[in-house]
Amino acid sequence: MNSTHAAGMVDPRSIIVPTYHRQPKSWLVEQLTANIATHGYNVAYPVVLDSDGATLVEGNHRRLAAIACDIDAIPFVTRPTHVSPIRFGLQCNADGQLTAADDVFDLAELCWNLAQNGWKGEEIAAELGWESSAKVSYYSNIKRLLHARSWAISRLTTIGESVNDDGESVVNSKLTAVNWTERHFRSLLAALPCPNGDRAMMRAQLAVIREAQARSQQGDKRFGQTEKKVTAKWIEATAKRHAWHLKLARHAMDALVGRVKLRSRIDLIRSIRQDVYGNSEDDATWEKFTRSIARMNEEALGITLIHGDAIQVIPTLDDGSINLLITDPPYNVTAHEWDRIGTDDEYLDFIWTWLAAIRPKLAAEYHLFLFCDPKYQADIEMALRALEWPIQSRIIWSNRSLPSGRMVANRFAETWQMLFHCGNHALNWSPEWSDERFDVQVFAAPNANMADGGWHPTPKPVALLERLVRLGSKPADLVVDTFAGGGSVGEACAHVRQRRCILIERSDEYCAQIEKRLSIRRDAQ
Repeated sequence: MNSTHAAGMVDPRSIIVPTYHRQPKSWLVEQLTANIATHGYNVAYPVVLDSDGATLVEGNHRRLAAIACDIDAIPFVTRPTHVSPIRFGLQCNADGQLTAADDVFDLAELCWNLAQNGWKGEEIAAELGWESSAKVSYYSNIKRLLHARSWAISRLTTIGESVNDDGESVVNSKLTAVNWTERHFRSLLAALPCPNGDRAMMRAQLAVIREAQARSQQGDKRFGQTEKKVTAKWIEATAKRHAWHLKLARHAMDALVGRVKLRSRIDLIRSIRQDVYGNSEDDATWEKFTRSIARMNEEALGITLIHGDAIQVIPTLDDGSINLLITDPPYNVTAHEWDRIGTDDEYLDFIWTWLAAIRPKLAAEYHLFLFCDPKYQADIEMALRALEWPIQSRIIWSNRSLPSGRMVANRFAETWQMLFHCGNHALNWSPEWSDERFDVQVFAAPNANMADGGWHPTPKPVALLERLVRLGSKPADLVVDTFAGGGSVGEACAHVRQRRCILIERSDEYCAQIEKRLSIRRDAQ
């Protein structure tokens, strides 16, 4: 067996370090630097150079420590001719001793660096004496999929107390040793890969690593154990738990609307980490979690009731905020105070003023569903056209019931009302064809007797309004009714859920009814 040959002294600063060399361990350089500063460089441990007398094979930690101590010359020997520089360097540690063949960090970094230098998997396997290139992939993935911080923390697990009392040291903290193997990291990275520097994934990796360190301190004293075994199976289960928690947390951050309070978000994340939603992925728990998110959104979005005149309140709304406007303005066809505006001209002036005022408050994509009496249908359509509202449909609500208190001896009974639909983007049709697509919507008229539990003399069916809310808005959209009446649009939004809703009503009596009906409190204008 060939041996190395002593070749004299060399300036450590002039030594060439190949690009495939692993990154030096800072804590080991620190230890050696402190040792050399106290005792001088031990010539019994030369660095190993290649046959050119300039390229490093082994001893980079000693080289860096010598430079740190401002030493100009250190001893070197040349490598044995029967073994390649890579294999020889892998065999040696700082004391010139043989290291364990499964040093996961050295092997992972070496495989990664060689691949970055153009080596193929088969070539790396042959160089390291492995039968299969699959092993190369396993080790390369450790360096590729483990975040740099996770790599550093997991690697820094075999040192004890500081070797240097002067100043702060990376080795001041006692860290519990974990005997990391390729199987440990394969289990970790199958659930928590981090190829792109994802900080959330990095934090999950670090959590697993810290739990592994903590576990090794929690031995079972009944059996004289000083540590619990950190197996690849345990790493796999722990990594899957953190991957599941990360998936839940990310969904929460994406799905929660902006109005959900920070305190509620913090409580939700705490519940996730406490395994309230389980410690591994399953469909039933996912469904439970998404329902929780929906409920949080519903509570945050809520319904706002504004007591005031619509024409005065509308200017206070945010421009471009309304996604869906469903409203049933006064019809001006009865003697009731809430319905009567004035003469025909005064009524139409009111409609024009309202349509013009609300227009700038609409979002870039919006829908309007406007109820009106047949008497004013033509005039309202003219106003819509003149103000350039894009009329898409004229919908008939057929109620199939006799209007209470109206004489029908000399004409046909009115069992329908008109809805104008204006909008500038697609409705949310369900994939299956159904009656909801027809421009005649058949719904029975609700009970209008307030003494019997009705909320308004001319209520609209909540089921019809629910359909309009679903078709015309998406979760977190703002739905507005500028003439709220008994608050049926608010109830429809509450049933459909995950919509913001603003109700505007000028009548104190009807505001009181809405407060009772929806368990909310008005905002005075």
